[in-house]
Amino acid sequence: MIAVLALLGTLVVWKVAGPPERLKEHEVELSTIMSEWGGEVVWVDARKRAEWERNGMPDSVLINTDSGEDLDTLVAESLHILAPADRLVVYCGTAGCETSLQVARILREEYLAGVGPKCYALYGGVQTLIDAGLISGSK
Repeated sequence: MIAVLALLGTLVVWKVAGPPERLKEHEVELSTIMSEWGGEVVWVDARKRAEWERNGMPDSVLINTDSGEDLDTLVAESLHILAPADRLVVYCGTAGCETSLQVARILREEYLAGVGPKCYALYGGVQTLIDAGLISGSK
């Protein structure tokens, strides 16, 4: 039911705002995640810890490049979730923040190379998840 509502929300946003001009390499839309992949992804939050704790996706893991965090430790603590996944989708605070693309690249090239999961960045950032009703704007 949640997946259906999320897909409907994404379609409404797509209808109102229109399709993305052009997705960047390794970037994916929520509609693809929900309709083609059945929502079967591991969500990676690339925002600051306080934002993740406030309204991160349920069961998401925190991996960011914030100077107050140790990236190696964040990955090590989540490796048992990340490594067996088929797909990881990283989201950040805004549509154009680029942090999600950076974290997805780091995971893909430095930590999970040869292990298996495909790493993507969510087009539209956390606002896409809020607009789709998957998470609240704040808790």
